[in-house]
Amino acid sequence: MPADPSLNGTVVCEAVDGIATVTLDHPGKCNALTMSMWRDLDRVLRDLSDDPRILTIVIRGEGADFSAGADIDDLPDDPDEFHRVHLATEQTIARLPKPVIAAVRGSCVGGGCEIAVAADFRFADATARFGVTASRLGIVYPYAPTHRLIGLVGLGNTRRLLYAGELLDATWAERVGLITELTTEDVDKRALDFARLLTTRSQTTIAAAKQITAGTHSDLAWPDSDYTEGVNAFRARRKPVFPSAHQFLPGG
Repeated sequence: MPADPSLNGTVVCEAVDGIATVTLDHPGKCNALTMSMWRDLDRVLRDLSDDPRILTIVIRGEGADFSAGADIDDLPDDPDEFHRVHLATEQTIARLPKPVIAAVRGSCVGGGCEIAVAADFRFADATARFGVTASRLGIVYPYAPTHRLIGLVGLGNTRRLLYAGELLDATWAERVGLITELTTEDVDKRALDFARLLTTRSQTTIAAAKQITAGTHSDLAWPDSDYTEGVNAFRARRKPVFPSAHQFLPGG
C-alpha cells in the first residue's frame, strides 16, 4: 500500500502543453515540507529545468494551503544541515532559466514563503497568509532569501517580517509588493492561465529577461529567429508563432 501523503508528504509533478504543475502534497500538515520533500522538490525542479518540453512551472499546495514551511517534527538537530538542504532548493527555484509561478492560498509561511519569494511571480487569493517565523524558532534566516525579500518589499517590511514573525494577510502582501496579483478567481486557474500566456511569448526574450533582471550579465549570442518571426507577424497583422515555443504547444 502506498504511503499516505497526509502523513509523510510528497512532491507531485504533472506536465501538460509545456506547463509543469508541481504540487506540495502534505495536506495533513498544511503542506509543511519534510527534509525528503525539500530534496524531492529540488530534484524535480532540476529535472524540469533540463527538460526542453517544459516552458513554464507552477508551484502550488494541495488543499487549503500553499505551505506552512518546514515540518518542525522532521528538522535535523544540526541547523547547518537544514540550511544546506532548503537553501539548495531555494537557489534552484531562483536560478531556473524558465518562469516559475507560485499559486498561493492559505498558509504561505516560513519555508513556504521562501519558496514563493524565490519564484518569478506570486498569485494569491484572499485566504493567503504570509509570514517568516524564524524569530519564533531561534532560526537565523539566511542571506539569500533575506535579500530576495528586501528586493520585493523593501528593508522596513523585511525587518517587520523577520523580527516579529507575524502572519500578514493578502491585502498587506499586495500593498507592499510581496505578491504579483491578488485574484478573486480560483488561484490555481489564474496561475495556469498566466502560464499559458507565457508559453505563447518568445522564450528567448523571457530567458534573457530573467537573466538580466536577476543582474546576471551574459555574453551569450541569443538566436534571432524569434525576432524575425515577431517582426514578420507584426507586419502581417497576425499572431506570432515563435520558434522557441511553438514546437512544444498543441499542434506544434
